[in-house]
Amino acid sequence: MFASQKSNPSHVSRVFPPIPHPHAPYGAQGVEDMVMIWHHHEPKKVFENPFQTAITVVDWTHDGNVVLAGSITGEVLAWRLDTGERLLANRHAHSYAPIVGVSCSPGGAYVVAITMAQTIQIWRVETRTCLVLPCHGKTTTITWERDGSGFRTNDGVDWSIPMEGRS
Repeated sequence: MFASQKSNPSHVSRVFPPIPHPHAPYGAQGVEDMVMIWHHHEPKKVFENPFQTAITVVDWTHDGNVVLAGSITGEVLAWRLDTGERLLANRHAHSYAPIVGVSCSPGGAYVVAITMAQTIQIWRVETRTCLVLPCHGKTTTITWERDGSGFRTNDGVDWSIPMEGRS
């Protein structure tokens, strides 16, 4: 991440490096309160954060059909790339901590967000419900099991999704 001082209202003050698409010549980049989608070096789409707060992290689903984002005030967002449909735009009621990591389960049933307050938010996309759990250390990275049954964070903790919660 890099940021520049805002000396002119027409200049962007918060820009993140592009995150490459897993299967195509696209990239996604957080710029202020929006996510820009790039095709090669041309901007293609812009997804705006309806909460109008700065984007802190961007990622793609495993199949590249959905772009994910987290914001500085704790919003977790997801948009379908082809249609622009917003699949998720929620903030947990008791958390305004910045999102520092975000990832979607294989199949897209869950979005996991890691906050700067050292919590893990497990969002069920279909119901927009959230389970919040404490995490340890400086956790920022999520790696899913191929079947979506659980994930591992870079602090070495294995997390399981309850059987009744799987889809």
